[in-house]
Amino acid sequence: MKRFIATAMLLLGGAMASIQAQTMWDAYNFAQTTYYGTAKSVALGNAMTAVGGDLGSLTFNPAGSAVAPYSTFEITPAITVTSSRTLGQALQGQNSPYCFQDEGTDYRTRFKMPNFGFMLNMDTGKTRGVRNWSFGFVGNATNNYQNMIFGSGSNSQTTLSGALASGATGYPTSSLKADWFDTSFSPLPSWQTMLAYRSGIIDTYNGLDSDYIGVAERLNTDGGIEIYGPVNQEYGARRSGNKYDLITNLAFNVSDRFYFGFNMGVTSISYKNEEYWLEQARSPFELEFASGEKAHFDYLQMRHSYAADGAGIYVKAGFLWRVAGGLRVAAAIQSPTAFTINERYKHDAKTVFVEQNYGASDATPQGEWSYSFRSPWSYNVGLAYTVGSALLLSADYEYADYSSMKFRTLDYDSYDFGYLNNDIRTYMGGMHSLRAGVEFRPVAALAIRGGYNYSTHPQKDYVNGDRSAFSLGLGYSSAGSFFADLAVRVNTLPEEHLNIYDDYIFDAAGNLTAPSPTVNINTTLVDALVTVGWRF
Repeated sequence: MKRFIATAMLLLGGAMASIQAQTMWDAYNFAQTTYYGTAKSVALGNAMTAVGGDLGSLTFNPAGSAVAPYSTFEITPAITVTSSRTLGQALQGQNSPYCFQDEGTDYRTRFKMPNFGFMLNMDTGKTRGVRNWSFGFVGNATNNYQNMIFGSGSNSQTTLSGALASGATGYPTSSLKADWFDTSFSPLPSWQTMLAYRSGIIDTYNGLDSDYIGVAERLNTDGGIEIYGPVNQEYGARRSGNKYDLITNLAFNVSDRFYFGFNMGVTSISYKNEEYWLEQARSPFELEFASGEKAHFDYLQMRHSYAADGAGIYVKAGFLWRVAGGLRVAAAIQSPTAFTINERYKHDAKTVFVEQNYGASDATPQGEWSYSFRSPWSYNVGLAYTVGSALLLSADYEYADYSSMKFRTLDYDSYDFGYLNNDIRTYMGGMHSLRAGVEFRPVAALAIRGGYNYSTHPQKDYVNGDRSAFSLGLGYSSAGSFFADLAVRVNTLPEEHLNIYDDYIFDAAGNLTAPSPTVNINTTLVDALVTVGWRF
């Protein structure tokens, strides 16, 4: 599969890795939630736990469907624009940053349907006790995987081929030439390591069977390995996909004061990540093979594709209480989602020389693997206060303990997730989220809304990982059954720091002396949503 290589959060790639090599960033990727909803709920910052009466509220509090004294049908089309800015960091001892800062910002636009569904309200005819109950079905987007990054620059200290050669050290060539699915070697080499050897990116030297040198490296006069000359490097990644919840809801209204409800949710995940690495000699340099033949290295290329699809199920329960006057309090609890994840992955690579009769290329078969994953419990509480029909104020707090995430094999004996689950318990913690919204109605038919979100990052030592979002919206309610809402949200994601390949040059004391290239990715999501619906 892949191994994420990052100084902080890396969700976009780092697939320079082995089969069956999940990390806690995969867990975070699958469990993380970016809430959508109706245009009304998004405009109110999704502070809907104590509001109810809208399809967008059911994701946060199952009791919300019983608050409204009517049935409703709603659809919400949307457009999401993702802007990604990739900036380089200066390499140690080099004046220029790794990534050229004039690459510009990449924009990606996507049309989707983040929310749709209906609520049916049934009146029991009673004046006390259960006055009405409701049944609802909602489809709601809970994450959007959409990003593009690109970095390029010149490097005279480290090379991709050198990092791959360092990672292959200790593996006999017989293990790198074995069948892709041969598991008899211990430790088991990754497909990426096997591919680097088969495509000519790395090779043994001085007759040694388990020591390797990269195609862009050479032996110096002291017998050590050094970079042959400056190389131009590129790295690119594109990710796409989404996470979606299909919710079946049942809720009850007790005496117009207390509401309680339950959700059964089915979550689907579709995620795809494609990456490439390119390394080219600034001036082709001459290499001598073991046979005595010579050729001039031009460039190498490695690509990786990864896709994950999964489905899971969870339950959620919540209540809403009209305390007095316009004050409401509410709370909800959601169980972990029990996922089954199916992965597909493959690599290909090539080495090209000026003399075209040299060089090599190879590709792995498509690998597939399935396993189970458990997301964390989550809890949310909310307050709402209304002043007649003119003003609504709402606030939510949500907590999820990401240290409780857990991987598990489906057959219980093919792969041990113990080390990974221990990393999750050690390095992950709680995520705290605050949501706030306000709605003002200058006239009965028009609503003006605003909202704000703030979330901390669940990694314990993450620096500047908090995320925030601002939203604005309008709502229109006709004298009849038709209504329409509009919302725009700007969501600023935490900066991501990515090493495009492993650090591998250290001194005798184990101190890093030549870091590998790092790029920083700044991403902003802008969502524009329109909800149209009918009450009956």
